[in-house]
Amino acid sequence: MPARALVIGLDAVNTTFIDRWVEAGHLPHIAALRRRANAFRLDAECMETLPGAIWTDIAFGEPAWRHGLFYFPEQFQPDEGMCRKLAESEADMRRSFWGVASAAGRRCAVIDVPFMPLLPDFNGVQLREFAVHDTWAGPASHPPTLINELYANCGEPPLHHFMCDQRVATAGRKAIFEELLLRTEIKTSVLTNLMARERWDLFFAVYGDAHCAAHQLWPARGNG
Repeated sequence: MPARALVIGLDAVNTTFIDRWVEAGHLPHIAALRRRANAFRLDAECMETLPGAIWTDIAFGEPAWRHGLFYFPEQFQPDEGMCRKLAESEADMRRSFWGVASAAGRRCAVIDVPFMPLLPDFNGVQLREFAVHDTWAGPASHPPTLINELYANCGEPPLHHFMCDQRVATAGRKAIFEELLLRTEIKTSVLTNLMARERWDLFFAVYGDAHCAAHQLWPARGNG
């Protein structure tokens, strides 16, 4: 890594809408990033496997048929003849780009990348399932005390212990929308808190709120 890197992931965001809203002036921060940075589009057909593998594909820089991690919550095991949840030990996160950076002595922060096990002996901080759409192994952090410190300093986000799919039936879509806005504010507070702590070489953070919005905040098909 010859330069410092900031990576912001927007889980399940539709880029067509991002383009439209940037042009309309609704997303000034993303518009500013586009003005100040080089940009390119990935091939829309680059994902060769299931959607559940996309974050691992990004982390390892190769498709799932090579790294073998298709869907952490329930993956078929041919030698066992069954589907089951993958264990953290079944993913070698040293192969991730932040694992490589950490091993090279770079200071890294990795926050809420979906389905990512924590990497031991990590040169930096890791935060898992603080505020995401899909849950798999539960909220955790490296160092272990970090997550409770962030809860205390920034607030405990709604929807983080259970999926929005489970809550919408009882809370309704309006409540989900308001909780997602609050959760985004808390996540932003967490990220600015962590970013200010030191001069990171790699800072990789993912917002999962758009994934929940894509599931719950569109009109039902046929209802306009």
